[in-house]
Amino acid sequence: MPKRMKRALAAKASPKPESDELASYTNKTPTTSVAPLAEIHSVHIPDLDEEHEECGAALAQMRDAPTKEAILRVIEAYTKHFAHEEALLDQHLYTKDAMEASSSGSFSAAASARRSHFADHQKMIGELRARAAQLPEGGPQTGPKAWIYADTEAPAAFVHRILRSFEHHANVYDANYSEPLAARLKEAEAVPVQ
Repeated sequence: MPKRMKRALAAKASPKPESDELASYTNKTPTTSVAPLAEIHSVHIPDLDEEHEECGAALAQMRDAPTKEAILRVIEAYTKHFAHEEALLDQHLYTKDAMEASSSGSFSAAASARRSHFADHQKMIGELRARAAQLPEGGPQTGPKAWIYADTEAPAAFVHRILRSFEHHANVYDANYSEPLAARLKEAEAVPVQ
């Protein structure tokens, strides 16, 4: 077989990295070399903005000291925030009336948005839980023993992916509900309590 053909087959057989940026992180790359969390845009709901800050703080701690305990803190921040956000969305945007179109067989933008948004929450938490399950308790804060490398993603690549995932979720998914939810909450506050 000609060398050119062998190279072409070898190139086809080797999997392509998700992105050049992500592929650049190796087991030897310290997680502190990962770019910090980018700015998270306001959703104009003070409680949710504060929760985004709490998630960001937990992510920054994980970036600086990627241990099982740090991942568990991110899971805790995500769980609290996602539960609150989902409750507000279900109460004010994804109401029974908005969802009925979905059950009648016609397309419902609200049902589709709810499904994809909430699924992204589960995916984000699931990735963290899977990684935490691979790590020892009370490991060192840095160095090769802070992570188990066998058959897993390099620490810097993992941290990079998790930070970028949160940025995307907060600045894209959450941006979609920002204005309508803020408006509905303002309307709800304006209704006098009887």
